[in-house]
Amino acid sequence: MSQRHVLMSLVLPALVAMGCGDEGGSESLCTATACLQAPAPVCIGNSKVTYQAIGDCTEASGTVLCNYPELGQQDCLAINKICMNGQCVDEPIVPCEDVVCDTPPAPGCNGDVAEVYTTPGNCDPTVGINGTCVYPVEASINCLDSERECRNGACIDPNADPCDPNPCNVPPLGTCNGSQPMVAQPIGACAPDNGSAVCTHTTTPNPACQPPRACYAGTCAITLAAPTLLGDLIITEIMRNPLGQDDLGEWIELFNPSDTARELAGCSLRDNGADNHVITSTGEPIIVPAGGYFILSRSDEPRDTGGVNADYVYGEDFLLSNGEDEIFIDCGGTIIDQVIYTAENWPIDEGSSLSLNQSAQSHIANDQPGSWCAAPAVYGYGDHRGSPRSLNPQCP
Repeated sequence: MSQRHVLMSLVLPALVAMGCGDEGGSESLCTATACLQAPAPVCIGNSKVTYQAIGDCTEASGTVLCNYPELGQQDCLAINKICMNGQCVDEPIVPCEDVVCDTPPAPGCNGDVAEVYTTPGNCDPTVGINGTCVYPVEASINCLDSERECRNGACIDPNADPCDPNPCNVPPLGTCNGSQPMVAQPIGACAPDNGSAVCTHTTTPNPACQPPRACYAGTCAITLAAPTLLGDLIITEIMRNPLGQDDLGEWIELFNPSDTARELAGCSLRDNGADNHVITSTGEPIIVPAGGYFILSRSDEPRDTGGVNADYVYGEDFLLSNGEDEIFIDCGGTIIDQVIYTAENWPIDEGSSLSLNQSAQSHIANDQPGSWCAAPAVYGYGDHRGSPRSLNPQCP
């Protein structure tokens, strides 16, 4: 083994030993010297090298020499880290390094202005841990100039069929027919109604639940119980910045990762400020299905939410800021899950939900801004983007 040497001038205790010992002063200098100043760990390549905390003392020509033998080397690469300043650390992330911005959003609507985005885009290193692609507007058309309105990035005659294309791709929560789950079809039938689309989703039966399982909210589950532990429910999607000025379009998606259906009645949706809504049942239980999704919304009108059928409406008691805000799911004084987002390092695209990465569906991962991205897929009416009531896509 290699060792480090530290030269030490005679310290006071050594001098005292020389002046106050026997007349010959023959006592070894090392007797009065403690070698306690071991070198800090160092890096040799990507190996961390540490040294013995208490050194071995030797003396030569009236000088004390402390030797600190090497204890061993740790290969930082073996734990997917690198060695820096004597420590195994995560390799620094260089925002925008190797990020290719060649997938612009589909043409969209900014109010009644149809917009097409340029490609390639630019990577903004200030947004997200790895940087975020930004696609400037390449061309725009004000649809009102031709007495039209903007839908899905195109100028459309306001008298045109609102069901073309079919916006009915957000099914409602399932139901139960006794022990038999009834599941809504993912694509519904659309009917125009005074310029708006009305969606109807037919239901089909799934195999009946077998004991000890029972049917809750269209899914078989072991039992129905209130959430009591951190992570019993996970916040997976947040529409904090709906298109235009329509804040009624705000909604929050919860995911139940267990095989126990969760009863939400009595839980609170709150932030660190004045917003606080106690989830209240009007008679029927409020159930987040086992292995399924649940939509909390500010409005029960699909025209406000872009076609999302809300499972529970909290109204004006809870408002989502476009900048920074907190979301707490509080049940009986226990925080079941929370997301605290800010204006920096979090995606803030208008009309796109905050979408939790498909590979980060946990109450721990959703604390990190790098686990979220702007939802890319169009759903429902208009140009809203998200994946309500379904597994989120992988973030780019």
